[in-house]
Amino acid sequence: MTGKRTAAVLWTAALLLVLCGAAVLRTKAAGYGASLVIPVSVEFDGRCPAGASSEILVWSSDDSRFTTPVRIPVSGGGTVYFGPAEYLAPGSYHYHVIQRSGGSALVDYDSAEYEVTAGVLNGSNGRLLVNPVYRKKGSSGKSGAIRFVNRGRTEVSPAPVPAGTRQAASPQGLSAHGAVPASVVLPAERRFIPAATGDSAAAPGWLAGMMCASGAGLAAIARYSRKQARSTGT
Repeated sequence: MTGKRTAAVLWTAALLLVLCGAAVLRTKAAGYGASLVIPVSVEFDGRCPAGASSEILVWSSDDSRFTTPVRIPVSGGGTVYFGPAEYLAPGSYHYHVIQRSGGSALVDYDSAEYEVTAGVLNGSNGRLLVNPVYRKKGSSGKSGAIRFVNRGRTEVSPAPVPAGTRQAASPQGLSAHGAVPASVVLPAERRFIPAATGDSAAAPGWLAGMMCASGAGLAAIARYSRKQARSTGT
């Protein structure tokens, strides 16, 4: 029994030493680790329509913590930040950054995609350093920053018409976007006249009454004329 108890005590002590050593190493690594923050700028070329919004999506192809996209909402324009992403060992990590439309019909959203390579290196005094490199997809050079430039419009652009499609002539006075300028008066046959309601709905009844009365008056005049003619003839 004594030997078994001694062995159990030794195993327990060894386990405690391993756990304590791991905790010390983790604390030291955290103290000498590095972190990455990615700033993302959303700008407008021209006016920013009221209520315009978008969403920044960031995900990684080799950092298991961020394989599911991180969604960052943006109201109007401005700068948002992804991170911090903490690193405890040297390595190379790759991230993708895109902007998703907020659904505004008055905004042409920048559809660019950026790739970020975070190189984690050993620095002086055992500290880690992060060197991020930004590249715009489709561009051969490096980008100094991640910038999405949207274009705001004052009216909705018409849907593109496929080549070879015949377009029907627009009604007189209609602009390219279907709006009618205030200075243009449409022909009468194109006006929409709503059905009468309330007191105005009784107008056809009044008109019928007037027509009946006029008919009765004309008939009375005709009878009187015939009577006068007969009296004169006699």
